[in-house]
Parts: sequence; structure tokens; C-alpha cells
Amino acid sequence: MIYIKNKVLLIIFLSLMIFSAKIFAEIEVNVSMDKKDFTIGDNVNIEFKFMLPKNYELIRPEYDCIPNWYVKNIAVSRDKMNHSIYIVNILATTFNPMQKELPVVNFVYLDDQKKEHFISTNSVSVKVTDVLKDNIDEKHLKDIKPVKTLNIESLYYYIILLFGLYLIFSIIIYLKKHTNMSVNDKDKIKYKLLFQIESIMLNDDNLDINSRYEAMLNIIKNFIRIEYNINTSKLTIDSIIMQISKIELSASIIKCLSNLLIKCSSIKSSDLKLTEENIKTDLANINTIVKNSVQNKKILSSTI
Repeated sequence: MIYIKNKVLLIIFLSLMIFSAKIFAEIEVNVSMDKKDFTIGDNVNIEFKFMLPKNYELIRPEYDCIPNWYVKNIAVSRDKMNHSIYIVNILATTFNPMQKELPVVNFVYLDDQKKEHFISTNSVSVKVTDVLKDNIDEKHLKDIKPVKTLNIESLYYYIILLFGLYLIFSIIIYLKKHTNMSVNDKDKIKYKLLFQIESIMLNDDNLDINSRYEAMLNIIKNFIRIEYNINTSKLTIDSIIMQISKIELSASIIKCLSNLLIKCSSIKSSDLKLTEENIKTDLANINTIVKNSVQNKKILSSTI
């Protein structure tokens, strides 16, 4: 009698094991990326494709689901032909040039009894390149364009030309006084920003890396405010990036400023471990952009 009971229990146990193994085998997850070699700050589209058993449900992940990555958008959909297939598209980036892989990502799903379970993806190897270093196109940074000379011999046309230039100059002076600050005023502020950059570079105030990145963020905001007339104090980082992307600037400047804004603003909320070399590279980039935007080069060379 005991033998029969033990045999029945053994059969039940084996049945449960087989059923559990079958369910586990039906759960599949595949990971794909649109690129595995990219520059920090670049957008990367990551697709997670799940095959779940019937009546199972995948829970939408949170924005901190990828450790040490900055997630910008999450979209969850189901296959129209097969509702057991879930597709999770995540737009993300990383600001750590030492990142060697897309880490393991944990997802939550509900079984047919609405009980929560976890499933982990495989990691994916990636190559992350640091931001622009000594690669800024100075030709596109300079605002001053060569003046084309006019070869007009007639005195009559010279008089009209001079009067027109005088009129234009008067209008510009009037607008500058009543709207925006003058070029000379802008240059004076830029000189101060350059000195502040140098102070952060030398770490005169003995600040930690995070505090120095916060100081750098204020410098970048002030530069964008005076150079492009954008009220950065009342805008979010995403709004500032959207505004400068509408200006006629070279792609390298827009990309560099955008990367630095995101990096400086997310330094507290992320687990990035930045080094002295990282901050010196970033300071060198913003220093180049500010210096090349100064129009009075003679004062610049005599002051800095």
C-alpha cells in the first residue's frame, strides 16, 4: 500500500516537472540592436521580442530598466497575427565610453493565474566611442565671414552706398540697444566663461567630479543664452536641445552641445563614474566652441 502511494506521488511530481519545463520552454526572448558601434549620446534602438504561453501577459518596463543607460522612450506592442508575441522597443543611449555591453535586462510577466514572474535577457556586446575630441570643425564655428569688396567707380553710387550703410548701421545700433546686447557685451561675458572653464579645468575650488560637471552645465546654459538668445533658465534640457537644433549651426556643434547638456544634467541621477580625463575632454570641447564664437579676436588674444 505504501509502495502504491509513493508511486502515485512520484508520478504527480514528474508530471508537474514536465509541465513546468514545457511552460519554461515556451518562453523565449530575443534581443536586437540597430547598431552596436556608436558614439556616446547617440540614439540606439533596442528591440526585445518575447514569445509567451497563451494567456500570459508582459508588463511594461520602467525607464530605469537598463542599468547605467539613459532610456528616452519605451513602446510595447503585440504581434497582430500572434498575440503571444510581445515586442518592446526601447530608445536609449549611454554616456560611459567604458561601457562594453548592453547589460542584462529584467522583465516581469504574469502567468494565466496573474502571478508575477521574472525573465532576464542576455547581454549584448557593444563598442562606445567618446565624444568629439580635437575633432571640432573650426571652419563652421566662426561667425565672421570674409567681407566682399565692391568695385564701384561712380561717385554717385558711392554716395548712395555710404548713405545706405549709415542707415543700416543706425538701425542695427538702435535694435541692439533696445533688444539684444551688443557684440562687445557678449564677448565680455564669453571672456568670463572662458576663465570659469579654466578654473574648473584646474579645479581651483577643489570640487568633486559631479560638482564640476554641474558648474560646467551652468556655463553651457549661459553661453547658449547669450550666443543664441535662448532663455535657458526657463527651459528643460530637452527643450534647450530642441531650440538649438533649429538654429543654422554645424551638425558637430549641435551634437557636442546636446551631448554635454544631457551628460551634465544626468550626472547625479546616473551611476556614471567619470574620470579627470573625461571632464578635461568635455571642458576642452566647450572651451573651443566658446573661444571660436568670440568676434573680437584681438581682445581675446590680449586677455586670455
